[in-house]
Order: sequence, then C-alpha cells, then structure tokens
Amino acid sequence: MEELKMVLGDGSGIEIVGFALPLSVTVNCESMAEMAEIWERLHMGTSMSKIEILRDSVVCGTYFDVKIDGVQVIKNGDDTLTAHFYMRDSGSSQTEMENEYAQAARILLGEEE
Repeated sequence: MEELKMVLGDGSGIEIVGFALPLSVTVNCESMAEMAEIWERLHMGTSMSKIEILRDSVVCGTYFDVKIDGVQVIKNGDDTLTAHFYMRDSGSSQTEMENEYAQAARILLGEEE
C-alpha cells in the first residue's frame, strides 16, 4: 500500500490517504479535535508557503503560497472522520503529471525527441 504525506512549509508533515489535482487532500481523523488541529496547522504562518505531496517518500507535487478554499468533513460509521481539504496555489505549482504532459507536447511538436 502506498504511503502519502503532505509536508508543510514549516517542515512538519500530515499523513494523507488521498490526493487529487488540482489540489485537494483527504485525511482520516480519529476525532473532531484532531481535524480542528490539522485545520489550525494549515492556517499557521509559513506552513502553507510551500507544500509538497510525497508518494512513498518521493515528491510528486510541489505547491507555493497555498490557500485553503474549504473543507468537507464526513462522519464515518465507526465515529472517525474523513476530511477533504480543498486548496489552491499561486499558480506556480509543479507536478510530475504536468511535467510529463509538457514533455509529451514538446515531443508532438517536434521540439524534443
């Protein structure tokens, strides 16, 4: 099973269970207090100046000046919570997939082999 983690600008990390583009992460929480603690961490000083998404300890996305657009919290049958954090960045992000698409476009245009 792959390991996903979001590393914040302050160097701390948050274990995540899902990640989707343009930028949303899914976190499992044991309680509303744990979800609120994560929410607070995402709103502290420099924590969102740069975030990296790691898949099995490999950076697969880097985002800058990230802002929270919202959160959706779902209560699970076992009284745990699943939180979906929706975010956006300054537009200067780099993801592995975007880099691959850009390279494919250059190949199609004959600019690269």
